[in-house]
Amino acid sequence: MRITILATTAVSESLGPLQDILVCPTCRSDLENAEDGLCCSRCDTFYQVADGIPLFGIFGESSDFSVQSEAGQAYEYKFTSASTPQSYDQQFVDDSHKRTRTEREVRILGNLLSRTGRVNAILNVPCGGGRLSQPLAQACSLLVEADVALPQVRFAREHGDYSEVSQAAWMTLSAFHLPCVDRGFDGVVCARLIHHFSEPEDHRRLLAELCRVAKQFVIVSFNDSFSVKSISRRLRGRHNPHTLNGALIDEMVRPHGFVLRTAPAVSPLGSRHRYALLTRS
Repeated sequence: MRITILATTAVSESLGPLQDILVCPTCRSDLENAEDGLCCSRCDTFYQVADGIPLFGIFGESSDFSVQSEAGQAYEYKFTSASTPQSYDQQFVDDSHKRTRTEREVRILGNLLSRTGRVNAILNVPCGGGRLSQPLAQACSLLVEADVALPQVRFAREHGDYSEVSQAAWMTLSAFHLPCVDRGFDGVVCARLIHHFSEPEDHRRLLAELCRVAKQFVIVSFNDSFSVKSISRRLRGRHNPHTLNGALIDEMVRPHGFVLRTAPAVSPLGSRHRYALLTRS
């Protein structure tokens, strides 16, 4: 499946490396050149291209990109404010604890990606402000940075370090409706997202979609239900439906041809946040 590259330089530069990957997220059909954007050849859904960034986000008059639960949908809308990206990422600059946590997460991602080996293309969703993008850029030739909101994507493009990757591209999308062909990327990284959803159906749908577009591996972070913090909360009568565990994730991804290989904790001292490496079985 291919798309026709638009004539403008900015759009051509953004869509060039994606031309064999992008499809309509609504019906997964081919995309065609249209004025100021792309149009699905089957369902006629139009997707604007703004400043060289294809917009496949959750918004649009003719498309429904809502997630399964109302709480999950509310979370996706949260980051549409233009001020949210800067304020969110500034936390990881001002707060020493969060700076340390970022360093640990970057190190873990680097270690996991060293196990998969250098690949051609990686999708990073959600990319946020590019806080965790450096080890991904070092592990591939094409890094695609994607987030539900355009302000986040623009912030990443303007402030992220992509000097070590041959090609980089940016787009907006919902992680539940990826505008990508099956196995379009060698790997998919999904950090700090799944733990914001509480419904098991959201967890299953998200993992299924990540596995669909990954050829070799998926790296996904989650809050561990067996961590000291999670167990302590349950003992105090505080139910936390946002948590998962390695066995449950493995059970969810096996129908899609993946298995859980490892899931290191961000902190060895009882952190509830872990990064799971899933590879095709």
